[in-house]
This record gives sequence, C-alpha cells and structure tokens, in this order.
Amino acid sequence: MDDTRLALSSLLSAPESAEHPELKLFLEWFTEMRIILDTSKIGLTISMAKMHLSKYKHNLLALIRVADPSIQDIVVHELGNPRNGRSELAFFVVKTRRNEQGESEPHCENFRFQDTESAGTVKLLALAGPIIEALEKGGLLMVDEMDTQFHTLMTRYVLELFSGPVNDKGAQMIYSTHDITNLSSSLFRRDQVWFVEKDSYSASHLTSLVEYRFDDEERKNSFEFYRNYLNGKYGAIPFPRPLDWWVDNGK
Repeated sequence: MDDTRLALSSLLSAPESAEHPELKLFLEWFTEMRIILDTSKIGLTISMAKMHLSKYKHNLLALIRVADPSIQDIVVHELGNPRNGRSELAFFVVKTRRNEQGESEPHCENFRFQDTESAGTVKLLALAGPIIEALEKGGLLMVDEMDTQFHTLMTRYVLELFSGPVNDKGAQMIYSTHDITNLSSSLFRRDQVWFVEKDSYSASHLTSLVEYRFDDEERKNSFEFYRNYLNGKYGAIPFPRPLDWWVDNGK
C-alpha cells in the first residue's frame, strides 16, 4: 500500500505531470478548486483581490445589489500603517440616500460588517468573489453551510447562477445546507442531491437521492423531495427527544 501511494505521489508530481497532459488537467482541477469554510476571511480576501479590474467589479456590484439595491459602489482602502504591520484592508461603501429635500444622492460610509450591513449582505460580498471567479474560469467551488445568514431566495438566486446561461464555462458548486426549501427537481437532478447521516458510532454516511425509488406522481411533483425528506423517507434527519429530561432546579 505504501509503495502504491509513493508511486502515485511521484506520478502526480509537477515534473511528471507536465509530460502527461491528462495528469496536468487532473492536477489543475484540484489546484483551482475553491473551498470556502469561513466566508468572513477567505471569501473576503478573494473578493478584495480583484476590485481593481473593471469587469470583475461590475459583476461583483451587480451581484451585491441583489441583496442591497442602495449600494452604488464599493472601494477598498488600506487602513493603519503597513510599515509596522498594523494595517488592514477595509471596504468603503457608496450608497444612495435621500436628503432632506427627498432627492437621491450618493453617501460614502465606512463598511463595518456588523454595523452597517446585514449579515446576509456581508456573506454575499464574501461569496461574490469566489462565485464570479468560478463562473469566469470554470472549476469547482465548495461552500460549507451555504444557507447560514442567507434568505432562502438568496440561496436560490446563487444556485440559479450556476444552472443558468451565465455559467458557460461549466463551473460547479458543491455546498452543505440545512435549508430544505430548495430541495426541488426544478433546481436539482436527483443525482445532484446527497444526504449525510450519522450512525450510532457518529460516523457519517453519504447517500444519493438516486438510490430512492419514486413513482410517476412523485417525479412530476418537485415538492415531494421536500415533503418526503421531512417525513424521514431519505433519513439524515434529527429525532428530537420528548421534553421528559428536564429537571427543575430545587426539586
């Protein structure tokens, strides 16, 4: 087994793969994969990195305005003193606001994540960079807890970007979620849906929706995915205990 692993590692090394186009494509696929576990750090770094590119910024602003139409522009400035290592990149936002005469005018303010924007808008900004990058280049984007701080319709909007005509490079997104309201055949094929369930030893098991049988009526009704999941047909659901374990203090 060790020899096999060593041989595979050697085969996939940079010099070796350069001589084999198929292996080079294989390595590039993994190299270009984006895995977003913490949108507040990794995603924001990616979103900031290309703000100087006009096409990228146009697409990013268009995506952000889905969540907040009042945002007119976003600029990145370095705050602090970079010479002593105490500096950070911060977003500044230009928004449209009404003045006392009721007229719309631009207003610049410091983009403080927890103060000036909702958590959902902040998360969308963090995801915007990786999403645009994936759609422009193709490849795979993986997002953990996609639905956290997102409205269901916002999640659906992002999903439809990857299934719509804008995705002409064949980009893919794999995401984990607890939001089942988008569990619909209008968004997913059955082979695109996987359930994760823990056994009695806390080991996780993956099961594809393809493994479950459907009658003709269920195939026509996209809502059945959602309903059957809640009824436990696919597993991977919690079973809350009755409230018989509560101990009142002092009794």
